Amino acid sequence: MMKKIFFLVALVLVFFGYRAYIHASSYYFVWENTNLTIPLNGNISDFMYFPKANLYLDDKRIEDSNISYLRTGNNLYLLDDVDTSTVGRYYVMYYAYDYDLQTANCDGYSQLICFEVVDDIPPTIDIIDSNLKLSYNVKSFDFKSYINVYDNNELVSYNIDDSNVKYGVVGNYSAHVYAFDGYQSSSKDINIRIVDEVAPNLTFLPENKILEIAYIDNLEIDFHKYFKAIDEYDGNVIQSLEISNYDNKSLLPQILTARVSDNSNNYKTIEFTLLIKDNEPPSITLKGIENIIYLEDIDFFNPYDYIVNVSDNLSNLTINDVNIEGKLEKKIGSYKYIYKIKDESENETKKEIIFRVLSLNYSKITIKNPTIYVNDEFDIYKYVNVVDDSDSSAINNLKIINSNLNTKNKGTYYIEIAVNNSSGNFSYATMCVKVVSRSNSYLKYYIFIGGIAFIFLIFKVIKKYKGKS
Repeated sequence: MMKKIFFLVALVLVFFGYRAYIHASSYYFVWENTNLTIPLNGNISDFMYFPKANLYLDDKRIEDSNISYLRTGNNLYLLDDVDTSTVGRYYVMYYAYDYDLQTANCDGYSQLICFEVVDDIPPTIDIIDSNLKLSYNVKSFDFKSYINVYDNNELVSYNIDDSNVKYGVVGNYSAHVYAFDGYQSSSKDINIRIVDEVAPNLTFLPENKILEIAYIDNLEIDFHKYFKAIDEYDGNVIQSLEISNYDNKSLLPQILTARVSDNSNNYKTIEFTLLIKDNEPPSITLKGIENIIYLEDIDFFNPYDYIVNVSDNLSNLTINDVNIEGKLEKKIGSYKYIYKIKDESENETKKEIIFRVLSLNYSKITIKNPTIYVNDEFDIYKYVNVVDDSDSSAINNLKIINSNLNTKNKGTYYIEIAVNNSSGNFSYATMCVKVVSRSNSYLKYYIFIGGIAFIFLIFKVIKKYKGKS
């Protein structure tokens, strides 16, 4: 009996084994999505269903197969061993079978699935301000306090390349930030602007902030030499000097503004006073420096008639603005007149004219023709009288212009004389001088005395005779 039962069991096992053999040798699985990439810290459940198995029979895919899966793995390759928080490759054994078709042991029913956890997110670089402004005084910059770099994984390294930045030199530059986490890299640029924000130093050189300039026609003032403009970065910036508008003919104080700027448009202004001064005196032209006025015309004399013109660079002056000092008398002589004129700036010009008062009259010469003795001294002034209404001292200008007088010898001689009065008029006369011996002179004297005595005697006789009668 036992033998019969064992035989029946064996027959059944052979039947089912043969059947299973037939199925296993006819069906097979082909897998897809066996290599999966999971982002770091991803959820495994989002990826564990991606692997799929397709059932084939004699190279023909069975479309209506009802495939079940075992995804938890086996002792060696467990799903629980996949750690998505750590980069790496993990393997899980998957199983597929179709209960309806009994495909548990067919080819490909098991498949080793690879889950690779990768870091596909690059590091994040946060810059406080991607447009960094630095003063030219800064020689270097610590970017660590200016940049935040973080990553979903441990950061491997980051660096900052500022080799193109010229610290201390005004301009626009770029610095580069590089970060690498071992898998991904990222970079950002920092725009760096080196600036000069310090205004130049402007100094006005004249004292008391007053610039005095002498007026000239078409005045153009070069203000550069009156200022000093130094910038810490650009150095001498005096060529940028600008001056507010001014009137180059006004003598009134003008408040002006001076402005200088550097190459970064930093500027400095100061106010100062411009005072244009007229240092040029007016001009006066007179008719000569010496003029002759005749005594006969003195009543018609006007000193203003001797002004040719007056002029000034700014003031509108006329002849009436001339002040004249002097007095002309009605007598021969020289008189000084001073002509003065001032402009609005109190510049004064003085000029002089000498007026010589002369006369058209000539001296009147009266002459006595004398008789003198031999060897007597001869004084011509005893025999000459000069009358001149314009020159009472004209006789002092008496001159002998020709004479043949010889007091040592008897004879008749002639003397030609001239008188030049103070007006320059000459008068002429001729004197006759007789030189006689002294003996002849006594005889004549005695005859003259005897004649007078005789006449006196006759006069007395006649008077006596009339008294008796």
